[in-house]
Amino acid sequence: MINVKQIANQDWHNTKVSILGAGSSGIAAAKLCRKVGARPFISDYKNDSKIKNKLKSYEFELNGHSNKVLDSDLVIISPGINPRVPIVKKILKTKIPIVSEIEFAFWFSKLPIIAVTGSNGKSTTVNLIKKMFDCSEIKSQIGGNFGEPYSNLVLNEIKEPNLFILNILEVSSFQLEHIVHFSPNYSIILNFSPDHIDRHGSMENYIKQKMKISKNLREPGWLIFNSGDILLSNQLHDYERNIPFSQSYSDQALLSQDDSKIYINDKSKKKLIHLKDIGIKGYHNIDNVLAASTLALKYGLKLEFIKKAIKKIKSLPHRMEFIKELDGIKYYNDSKATNINSTIAAIKSFDGNIILILGGRDKGDTDYKKLFLFTISKIKLIICYGESGEKIKKILSSKFKIKFYPIFKDAVQESIKRSETGDVVLLSPSCSSYDQFNNFEHRGEYFKFLVTKL
Repeated sequence: MINVKQIANQDWHNTKVSILGAGSSGIAAAKLCRKVGARPFISDYKNDSKIKNKLKSYEFELNGHSNKVLDSDLVIISPGINPRVPIVKKILKTKIPIVSEIEFAFWFSKLPIIAVTGSNGKSTTVNLIKKMFDCSEIKSQIGGNFGEPYSNLVLNEIKEPNLFILNILEVSSFQLEHIVHFSPNYSIILNFSPDHIDRHGSMENYIKQKMKISKNLREPGWLIFNSGDILLSNQLHDYERNIPFSQSYSDQALLSQDDSKIYINDKSKKKLIHLKDIGIKGYHNIDNVLAASTLALKYGLKLEFIKKAIKKIKSLPHRMEFIKELDGIKYYNDSKATNINSTIAAIKSFDGNIILILGGRDKGDTDYKKLFLFTISKIKLIICYGESGEKIKKILSSKFKIKFYPIFKDAVQESIKRSETGDVVLLSPSCSSYDQFNNFEHRGEYFKFLVTKL
């Protein structure tokens, strides 16, 4: 059995490693296992022919996790596996060490890491950071929860040991659950809002998992955090390597903003960029710009390259993605908005006349009443759908015009039918997609298909 605390001394030759989950990160971990001499065994609860084809060259089992998993020196758990499933309880009882895929990959990497977490805005922020390094002609690559699994990046590093490249990783609470040594050079925490409570059991435990990103900060290392987020600020104590960012003024921040611009927070007050020149829509994206720019300044990138990247950045698919305008009606795909705070941020990006599509699978204790802070002139109509649709209608019908359709397609078609010139049709569901779709991308692509058919 592996001593995870002394992992640097591990001889991997013929070490038995069980991998829970045959998704992209699980298969990437298996490839890395083989590369370092270990013997991977992959276990997945699904029984899918597509998965089976990917696993032909490995020892594997499908259709459930058997006790074969326990015949191992180490277990790597994929982020999609709930730690409360029976096999994980058995692993813990047998005291076989269990780690996440990002923890395992980290053991074999020597390259610097920028890691970004938070409830909302992670993918946009890592994409913006990447563009800043691209503009500065510094090699970097995106991985983790967005882009390539971290194990694939490390596999490439082993194959090309003389290659210097920054790893910009988006990391989720699921990936952080089982870290031990994972240690970024720069960590960014964007925000906290109720999310994945169905998985973590409570907001307190969700925050606890997220905060693990700061526990092994390398020396010298920096933690960049949103001081405007009360839940987050309450977790952090004064520490000389904490750097705040916020849309509210902080004398410790590297950047500040006023009604028209973001500027350097020193005597010069030198302008970084006008708010109107930011390439992505939404007031919440100002936080993402502040976070990425703070990181870039701390790294030493020039202002001209930071500014160029902010101007060039565009919305990622399914994140406040503009689809089309037809007959004066604008359609936006924000399928990635799987919690209420993300939906609120999207709504604030428009002046009014929003036809809002809500619904899917509730992730646990979502406070839909937060939408009561908006007026009828802001949210003209709510169309809700799916598992949570009737619940949403019951909660919000006292204030808003609201209709419920069990099927997503019917909800979208009703929103199109009820819209008129000057309206915004906004898919920003506040819920996960898993009641009717494979993931939020699947939901977003289907929404785009229905709209582009017009």
